[in-house]
Amino acid sequence: MNKVIFINWFQTLSNQPIWHHLDTPNNHLYSILKTRVLETPLKDEWFKGQVSFCNIWHHLNQYGIPKEIVQTQTMHWLSTITLNQDLLSSIQQVRQKGYRVIIATNHVDIFGCYVYPYLHLENYFDGYISSAETGFLKTQQNTTGVYPFFDSYLKQNQLTYQDCLLIDSSKEVTNIYQRLGMTTVTPSDTQGIINILQKL
Repeated sequence: MNKVIFINWFQTLSNQPIWHHLDTPNNHLYSILKTRVLETPLKDEWFKGQVSFCNIWHHLNQYGIPKEIVQTQTMHWLSTITLNQDLLSSIQQVRQKGYRVIIATNHVDIFGCYVYPYLHLENYFDGYISSAETGFLKTQQNTTGVYPFFDSYLKQNQLTYQDCLLIDSSKEVTNIYQRLGMTTVTPSDTQGIINILQKL
């Protein structure tokens, strides 16, 4: 029996990518954020925890964007994030049955520092794992060919891959962890996730 349910964040729980709210009202600023951060190798470094949000705003300051604007727009982005209430209700139901539900996300340090507390996700989930804190993306191997993303959490909680269910929108991710022994599901939409949870 699976004791822990890992659920991906972006394109599984949430569909609001960072700074997306600027696309229409301030396309000039959004274009700079994309070309100087989101479409560069710096993005991968940020996702792997090799640089921080502080490094990002210092970097953008070179292109005439004050850190106050980056900070303000990041908080504005947070206010645009919405989660499906029926999905949150289903997550609460499976937690009441004894499952732990953990967000497992490739994300930057903003997720743990801002997104998780700002949205009060502790009310709905039993924690999170983020690539910015593990230092590895879910699809990334270390020098010995191991995928370390989940390792610290599993070790700390005396779990194996066989104890876990992974719900992730990426087929690449679910294929990797299915081979390693996890039960994995790749839902096509939010209702698909709700259906999975209701079957537990």
